[in-house]
Amino acid sequence: MRPPRFSIFLLTLFLWGMAIGIFSRILPAIISIIFTIGVSVLYLVAIFYQFTDAGLWYPLIIPLFIQAPVALFISLAWRYFDTSKERNKIRTAFAYYLPDNVIDKLLDNISYVRTSSQHVYGTCLNTDAKQYTTLAESMEPNDFQNFINRYYEVIFEPVKKHNGVVANVVGDSMLAMWVTTHLHENSRRDACRAAIDIQRAVNRFNQSSGESQLPTRIGLHSGNFLLSSIGAIDHYEYRPVGDIVNTATRIEGLNKFLGTWVLVSDEVLKGIEGFLARYLGSFLLAGKSKPLGIHELLCPMEEAAQREKDLCESFSMALDAYKKQSLDEAIDKFSEISETYGEDGPSHFYMTLCKKYRDSETTEPWDRVIKIDIK
Repeated sequence: MRPPRFSIFLLTLFLWGMAIGIFSRILPAIISIIFTIGVSVLYLVAIFYQFTDAGLWYPLIIPLFIQAPVALFISLAWRYFDTSKERNKIRTAFAYYLPDNVIDKLLDNISYVRTSSQHVYGTCLNTDAKQYTTLAESMEPNDFQNFINRYYEVIFEPVKKHNGVVANVVGDSMLAMWVTTHLHENSRRDACRAAIDIQRAVNRFNQSSGESQLPTRIGLHSGNFLLSSIGAIDHYEYRPVGDIVNTATRIEGLNKFLGTWVLVSDEVLKGIEGFLARYLGSFLLAGKSKPLGIHELLCPMEEAAQREKDLCESFSMALDAYKKQSLDEAIDKFSEISETYGEDGPSHFYMTLCKKYRDSETTEPWDRVIKIDIK
């Protein structure tokens, strides 16, 4: 019985360790463990044969009980480190586009992005910036890109601060959402706070931007909708789908007719307190079959000045006169609001509407619901 030459001894240990390490690094984790056990058994058989047949004593303890476990552990730890690093990169990239729970499922199963759908209750917030097209035409592309990126940074921050998710961006419009599994006050309250903060942040942004201005209109609506992957072939987008999204867009567009900036539906304010909001009436929006109660969201109640509260009360009385079809009385009250509180978009809208009805010779039955046929 004799050991092999020292050079062959060292070469055996080196090649054995390299083989275990390389194959454990390349193969999947379970297969790596099976491979290590299998080749260890083969090695044990080989050295037993050499020992009994040729009288050669090859190393046993070091390769089987030290090298193999250490090489396997290092390879698996290295693989885990690389996988974690890659998952973090994917999470960071997808965090700009998808909610966290969707990213988690996507990391577990890449096919989830095409097959996922989830029925939820939530609030959708839609924004639209005035003068976007004019600015895009008047600015150099690079300057406009920097400008619009700063604008989006301004309106994204309140959404994330108040637990929302930016679901989509198209041109100058942003769609954000607050999602729960059932009707919940906190998500709607967060959405209202975000809307107020967005409006204030945009005002500060415009004040610091010189002649480049992007006044922003906001609309909010709540209800049940579907979170789903929309697309085909090799392009999918994860976004809210349903009437709630479309209605939030219509409510945002109503701002143009009423001269307001932040409008919310009855569904958004149902059951929540803490905000000063002015009820503006019932509207049948373009393409809709059911009217919606619309409110102008003004500010948190603790920040409301007495002047704003008085404006809401005066407007409510004028609106009551309109509902009763006391058009002259309504015109006087809306006119008084404009004289007392300055130019007021909703009062001007109703004054124009009252004069139109008063001077019209139509015999159609009176309807309190105001129809808006233009998007």
